[in-house]
Amino acid sequence: MKQFSFNLLLLVSLIMFSCRKTSPSLNSSNLSIPLGTITADVDGISTDFSTNSIADTATEFFDFWYNSFRISVIGYQPNSNNKIEIRLLKVPAQPISAGIYPDLDSLIPTYPYLFYTKNNFLYKNDGYDPYVSKIKIVSIDSTIKGVFSGGVIITEDSTNRQTISHNITNGKFYVTIQK
Repeated sequence: MKQFSFNLLLLVSLIMFSCRKTSPSLNSSNLSIPLGTITADVDGISTDFSTNSIADTATEFFDFWYNSFRISVIGYQPNSNNKIEIRLLKVPAQPISAGIYPDLDSLIPTYPYLFYTKNNFLYKNDGYDPYVSKIKIVSIDSTIKGVFSGGVIITEDSTNRQTISHNITNGKFYVTIQK
């Protein structure tokens, strides 16, 4: 009986721990970075996107009935055209505040998007499970500060081979919002 109980406990533990899904970490407790900084680990490699880093906002046409409010945080790798864009879109148009996105529980949803351009190929979270990407805004006024993570994908590479994806983790940003 003891052996059966032990085996049952072992089996239940194995099932519980192997089925647990991990969501991207949005730890902002150690977010002490200089203004003008965007960094992230791309496939486990620490990457700096702080060149020409800015944030901009716009109210844009969304569909037949609504406009949307968009804020984009954009930065480039030094000496490269590789860039990252962290975008939040709120429909209908209203200001975006500090919080964790996607905020699908809100009456006015806010959607997170990640775009990563590498070697002139655009990777985005659109073809990926869109809610794997997470963005946390810690503060927003004339600057925006926060953390982000998620997966990005393209459907084919230059030789029409297979789908290529990148995993972006430990993302941090702190930039000035352009008026």
